Amino acid sequence: MPNTKHDQTAKFPDMAGGLVLMLALAALAVNLLSANLWMQGHGHYSAIRTGLAVAPGPVMFAVAAAVAEVLHQKFKIKVSHIAAAGLMVSAVGSFLLIALVLSHLRLAS
Repeated sequence: MPNTKHDQTAKFPDMAGGLVLMLALAALAVNLLSANLWMQGHGHYSAIRTGLAVAPGPVMFAVAAAVAEVLHQKFKIKVSHIAAAGLMVSAVGSFLLIALVLSHLRLAS
C-alpha cells in the first residue's frame, strides 16, 4: 500500500509549477494590455502602429521556445532552469518598461 503522505508531496512540484506558469502568463497579459493602452493613450499611436509595435513579442516567444527545446535536448539543461532564466529576462524587461513609462511621465509634467 503506497504511503499517502509521499503521494501528496509528490504532487506539490506539479502544482507549484502550474501556479508559477499561471502567474507568469497573467503578468504577460497585464504587460501586453498595459503597453497597448499606454501607447494608444499617452503615446498617441494609432491602433495599427500599436499592433505593429507589439507584433515582435509573439514572434520572440516562438523563437525562445525553439531555443529552449534545443537547450533541453542537446545540452540536457533542466526545463525548470530554462523557465527560470526566461522569467528573469521577462522580469528585467518589465522593469525596463516601467522605468520607460515613469521617465516619460516625469518629462511630460
